[in-house]
Amino acid sequence: MKPIKLTIVLALLFVSLVAQGGGIVTNTNQSAAWVRMFARDASRDLDAVYYNPAGLTALKKGVYFSINNQTLFSKRYIKNDYPYLNSHEYVGKISVPIYPGFFAAYSTGKVVFSVGFTVAGGGGSATYDKGLPSFELGVSDLVPSLSAAPNNVSSYSADVNFKGSLINLGYQFGVSYKVSDMVSVFAGMRYVTAKNTYTGYLRNINVTSNGTTMPASTLLSGIAGQMNSMMAIPTNLQPLVTAGGGGLTLAQAQGLGYLPASNRTSIEQALAYIGVPSANIGVMNINQIRGAFTAATPTLQANYTSASIKSKLLRNQEADVDQTGSGICPIIGVDISPNEKLNIGIKFEFATKIDVTNKTAKDFVVDSIPGTATTKFPNGLKTAADMPALLTIGGSYKLSDKLKVSGGLHYYFDKNVGYGHTDSLGVVVSNDKLIDKNNYELALGFEYNVTEKLLLSTGYLYTRTGIKDQFNTDISFCLNSHSFGFGGKYAISPKVDFELGVSYTEYIPGSKIYTHTLKTTPSRNITVKEKYYKNVLIFAIGFNVKLSKAE
Repeated sequence: MKPIKLTIVLALLFVSLVAQGGGIVTNTNQSAAWVRMFARDASRDLDAVYYNPAGLTALKKGVYFSINNQTLFSKRYIKNDYPYLNSHEYVGKISVPIYPGFFAAYSTGKVVFSVGFTVAGGGGSATYDKGLPSFELGVSDLVPSLSAAPNNVSSYSADVNFKGSLINLGYQFGVSYKVSDMVSVFAGMRYVTAKNTYTGYLRNINVTSNGTTMPASTLLSGIAGQMNSMMAIPTNLQPLVTAGGGGLTLAQAQGLGYLPASNRTSIEQALAYIGVPSANIGVMNINQIRGAFTAATPTLQANYTSASIKSKLLRNQEADVDQTGSGICPIIGVDISPNEKLNIGIKFEFATKIDVTNKTAKDFVVDSIPGTATTKFPNGLKTAADMPALLTIGGSYKLSDKLKVSGGLHYYFDKNVGYGHTDSLGVVVSNDKLIDKNNYELALGFEYNVTEKLLLSTGYLYTRTGIKDQFNTDISFCLNSHSFGFGGKYAISPKVDFELGVSYTEYIPGSKIYTHTLKTTPSRNITVKEKYYKNVLIFAIGFNVKLSKAE
């Protein structure tokens, strides 16, 4: 049988797929200059609009703007050792052809007004040809749960399609002021809009039972009917007891014409199902049989309820959901330049409080009990999708007329915001349960002026996440990483610069061990180990235009 096919266009559940650098949800890859060297926290070029806005006072009088785009490619690998899955390795291919960034500034010399447009978080697309463990796990349980007679289920298949997108767009503006030749300050804000969309379906979940392929919902509906029939046996035998036949065996009742042969056979099969030894079935009388089924009724009722619920959950379903929200991020900064060789940039972004609200046209049912149904995206539900506060401190130093070294520290206050994580029952889990320490990054970059027109650069970025193992899932996982960048800038003319950058991020593999409950009778807890790995390749291009007067 063909395995589950799952296509996900995804930056899902509050995790950015495309950010090579950045925090759990924050994208910091915002310019071609960043891609080629990473350490931009003391920048005095136009990408300082994002990285070091107080440093914009170094610009000469005039108007400036910069247009950047990045193309990103990534692969995500998930390995899951749950024994009943059709596949144990899942590979996701991610591509982002357009990832724009725009910066503009107007400098009066002492005061600079600036604006910026960035993809503050999210974006990207992923395709998993073999599905994902979390979508397949419950379906795979059908095989061990129903492998015994009379169902004899030997395999399963399904078609699952889920497409989601998350993108946070940032619209930034602010004012930089030159306090003195040494110190400049900045105050501004970023307005962030969040737009998430989810569409998809769950179709054609089939099982092979006794060599025949059939819809899983059909088989489970049949099982529910069998449980219902067994629970009715005491009532159906009551007339025979009333007539004085409570002491008869099944064979005697059939021989006297009180019980059709087909009914006797079904009762004997039902007795075997509830665990009565075959040697006892032939000698039990009607009263004893009624007592056995009465005692087994709680178990039969539980099996009936379980089969009824599963039959509903495994029918064809669709989802069509939009989530929207917005928030404001105040930003402050200071730039300190003690001398011509050294420059220091400090920036603090306050936490961005964002709640996204579901507008649900169709939804997946994930649990069902009589009279109620639990869905994946309840209409009108608000979910936290905050962006954390961020402190960046960087410095640049001219080692010579041609060579400059830059470094930076980025510290994300992840534990103080809400990412909307929930447990298996849908209850929100606070970040301190999932995050041990705040995330930080260390960046180091070098720039070398080959000629007056040509500059080459390289850089390194280390990212250390502070998450606990429980934070990661196959849909969204964060890993420590090492990034390497290279590129350059070329002056096409005194007013136009052209930049190219390429970077590669190698993530340190991570894993999680969790317990999955297999709801057989009795239920079994199975320890599952899931491993995670990914990489990212970025190509970037940028154009910087200066409309200042030549001096």
